Amino acid sequence: MGQAWEEVRKIMEVLIAERKHIDLTKHCKIRYVERVKGITGDFAVQEYMIANDERIIQDVNKIFTYSDFLIEGKIGEDKVVRRFYVKDDILLVLSKDESVIVTLIKVDFGFPRKTNRGIVKDLLEEINLLKEDLEESEKSITDYVNARSLERERYFDKIQLLQEEINSLSLTIKQIDVDIEKKRESTKVSKLKIKEYVNMICNSRAFKDDLKQMGK
Repeated sequence: MGQAWEEVRKIMEVLIAERKHIDLTKHCKIRYVERVKGITGDFAVQEYMIANDERIIQDVNKIFTYSDFLIEGKIGEDKVVRRFYVKDDILLVLSKDESVIVTLIKVDFGFPRKTNRGIVKDLLEEINLLKEDLEESEKSITDYVNARSLERERYFDKIQLLQEEINSLSLTIKQIDVDIEKKRESTKVSKLKIKEYVNMICNSRAFKDDLKQMGK
């Protein structure tokens, strides 16, 4: 078991060496020297950075390689979306596109380092469990949404068919109205003729004289 692990470790070391390094901001380098190497004082920090710049880049990238992804988002009052990784009690903050490691933070709950690392480990396990639950829930929601969306589309298709039928029936009703009006108009000539002939019979001079007499 020990030999197998050693082989794995060697392979990882080779991969790390071959892997293209992610850039570090100057701020990140300073924080690594202060928080991981434990060097304090501006002069001492700058002196170490100048003498060990490449080593710092390699060390921080190695931490990143073995780290676990936490989340992408805006944390606290930060208005910029970033990606967060954690390795033991070291938190790495990367740009959204992971082109640069912005800063490095030592997670401190106010306990000894071993306890802090244990707390981070426990929290990370809980986070991963919650992520698994969330992934299952999101998959379930996606399946549900897809199924209901298909159902919605079927109802929409039915509405479209019904709308087409309604449009067709509306045209039929309009044609019926036109036919009714035409049928009514067909008697207009007869009515006019009747009125004309009645006037010829009734509208005589004698009838007009009688109307004048009755009106007195």
